[in-house]
Amino acid sequence: MLTKSQLDHYLTTLDITPSDIQKNGASMTTLSRLQLMHLCRYPFQSLSTVLHETVDIDPAAIYQKLVIERRGGYCYEQNELLRQALVALGFEAVTLTGYIVHENNPATPKARTHTLLKVMVDGVAYLVDVGFGGQVPTAPLKLEFDTIQTTPHGEYWLTAFGDQWVLSVQIKGQWQMLYAFDLTPADQPLLEMGNWFVSTHPSSPFRTRLMASRIEPHGVRHSLLNTRYRRHHIGQSSQSHDIGSVDELFELLTRTFGINTAHIDDQKMVLAQFLEHHAI
Repeated sequence: MLTKSQLDHYLTTLDITPSDIQKNGASMTTLSRLQLMHLCRYPFQSLSTVLHETVDIDPAAIYQKLVIERRGGYCYEQNELLRQALVALGFEAVTLTGYIVHENNPATPKARTHTLLKVMVDGVAYLVDVGFGGQVPTAPLKLEFDTIQTTPHGEYWLTAFGDQWVLSVQIKGQWQMLYAFDLTPADQPLLEMGNWFVSTHPSSPFRTRLMASRIEPHGVRHSLLNTRYRRHHIGQSSQSHDIGSVDELFELLTRTFGINTAHIDDQKMVLAQFLEHHAI
């Protein structure tokens, strides 16, 4: 759980005041605003793993990297930071794990390398996720089957597959499965193992794809995959742009995604070579 000073600073970065918390408490209003503003403020990125940096998921390390150094992170970091804040605010929040679904086929499970949260509000369970990247839900989703749920950035749907829950998002009128999960709380050894695999295995997509994403409050998503940047505003056509140089990449990471790149200024040559070999 975050200390009081850590929590206060984290909330300040989200433009949430103590009076907001006092007024609304551990409510759906607070949870929804925390999730949305966290996604606006704290970018998702695989920059760390592409550069073979160690990803430390100790709470103190996560707080330092995301909140103090403003470097962004992925699900093991993002969702743990939010969980720590939620618990400090009086919410019941536990970490779950899931596996990515490819080609709308949940019958071929992969390693359970994604994390998400189950949060209770007034006796009702919600899925909360701030670490899935470009298609992350931007509002709490009630844990119930076969109900279309609307968020500021799109519609989502939870279905059953055996004993798994499957989360789907609507894209261009079609439902695309994102990941499957169950409601078994994850313990720390499981999380450590998953984080180690994702951040170090040579075939991990987090080692072979440069990814970043961030949202804006009113339906805008920014996403990066290797050399291709996309901006999508809900209800409109997506815009895309191919990155032509590592200097352009650094400017995009800083200005659009809000990632502090000062600590990797000496890695430009490494990233230039990566982009050369992974151009889309």
